Amino acid sequence: MAIPVRVGVVGSGAMGARHLRTWSRLGVARVLFSPTATHRTRLAADTGSAAVDSLDQLVDSCDVVDLCTPTDTHWELGMAAAAQHRAVICEKPLARTVRQARALLASCKDAGVQLFPAHVLRYFRSHAAARQRAYDGELGDVQSLSLHRAVDPPAPTSWLRDEERSGGVLLDLMIHDFDYARWVAGEVVSVRAERDDFAGVNRAEAWLTHAGGARSHVVGQWGGIVDDRFDIIGSAGTARSSDAKPDPDGTDEAELAFGAQLADFSNAIRTGKPARVTAADGLAALRIAVAAAESQRTGDSIDLATDAY
Repeated sequence: MAIPVRVGVVGSGAMGARHLRTWSRLGVARVLFSPTATHRTRLAADTGSAAVDSLDQLVDSCDVVDLCTPTDTHWELGMAAAAQHRAVICEKPLARTVRQARALLASCKDAGVQLFPAHVLRYFRSHAAARQRAYDGELGDVQSLSLHRAVDPPAPTSWLRDEERSGGVLLDLMIHDFDYARWVAGEVVSVRAERDDFAGVNRAEAWLTHAGGARSHVVGQWGGIVDDRFDIIGSAGTARSSDAKPDPDGTDEAELAFGAQLADFSNAIRTGKPARVTAADGLAALRIAVAAAESQRTGDSIDLATDAY
């Protein structure tokens, strides 16, 4: 496929708006669908995008479908796009369940179209630079990672509060760091997780064991002090988020990361070369998150060798 002529964004929430604005900065034509007419009309006007009245109209009028909708809708929408031979970009996680994600990967493969999970953390400069140091051997053998992420809590009426739909903190938030830990330290072979909610804060911890012997400790929470930090400890050095230098012109780091991510996906569509994050990566991150949820429920460490995860 040539460089996208038009991208169809599904969803009119905060993430849909961010993707539309990012595509606009990249000079890509945009069409928008949301089932809420007032939302899509307003967002189309705000972002200079065309709006359509149905998913079928969107698919018919675009080359790439970009899903920015609640997690429990990803599988069905992605399958519909693949059936019409459209490349699919999907906000993380790829699906609510591992079974759904595997079905989506198979459908895209059968249709001969690419599937891109939007794990944007790989495109943040501080995270990418630290991983490159590890990949280049500058840190020696990676021994451990510590990752902490805290964000403002979802609104009380948000779909994110319904864990049957969103998967809660583990699938919606910590999956960022599960993907990053795997990118840095390699495949994850076992997971243990605990939940520790307090004073209106939804908090979870997870401990990952990697195939090469490294260990990762991941903390995520909705509520409390907003935070995003990491340490990568190797036998010959350490990389941490505090090593990152602030952008001298005050550019929003997230804005740069989303731009780099969607530009990478566009290039992969144009050239056929793999993007920095692949559909297989998205499935692997979901498996870790689902296993963490099971560990949290049962109190047991979960072996990722089983096909259930």
